[in-house]
Amino acid sequence: KSSASKPAGGVVSNIRKIEEKREARRAKAAIEAQKKKDKQMKMAIQGITAEGEVLDFADMIDVYHEKNTVNEDEVCMGIPMWPSLKIRVCVRKRPLTKKETSKGGLGSLDVITCVGTDRSQIAVVHECKQKVDLSKYMENHPFRFDQVIDESCDNVVSYQCTAAPLVPYVFKGKRATCFAYGQTGSGKTWTMSGEGEIIGIYQMIARDIFKYKQKPEYQNISIHVSY
Repeated sequence: KSSASKPAGGVVSNIRKIEEKREARRAKAAIEAQKKKDKQMKMAIQGITAEGEVLDFADMIDVYHEKNTVNEDEVCMGIPMWPSLKIRVCVRKRPLTKKETSKGGLGSLDVITCVGTDRSQIAVVHECKQKVDLSKYMENHPFRFDQVIDESCDNVVSYQCTAAPLVPYVFKGKRATCFAYGQTGSGKTWTMSGEGEIIGIYQMIARDIFKYKQKPEYQNISIHVSY
């Protein structure tokens, strides 16, 4: 009986060794794949592929997106983040206009990438640059904000992420201010005032203020408006 059990134990041991070697090969392959990906990313930022092909800036941005993809279960885009902070700085990205996309060149590139998770809200600016020898390369500049809103979010989502938490705050006797800052054409008027049937933050916050005033505990409050 003892002599019969040895071969069985040897078989189990051999199977374990085979499994361990297989796992070691897989781990090594994963490390090599990551190194290759990192090398390709580094070369892409420098403007070339592993085969020596020169990339344009659009390709470099695509490589960045592929390298820095956020898992779907971690994305927090369009969800109010840290609304209880006394001061919040929020940034909203607008989509490129038809005029911008049709003119070609660097002006037609989408050089802003918004990354929002429950840990951080970041807007990455892809700066397209050129060396003295005319070779292309790209620098990525991350900027952190309290809230990042990308071009997929409409005015309703923008309001919920920015000014909406201020309404119950002012009904507690506090002061609140919300203002938009940005260069001409960046989307301030569209966000704050809307256009046509699409309303902006002005209308939404006024709507919610008068809705709050309907509550019994706020019947004695007077509302004054200036514009």
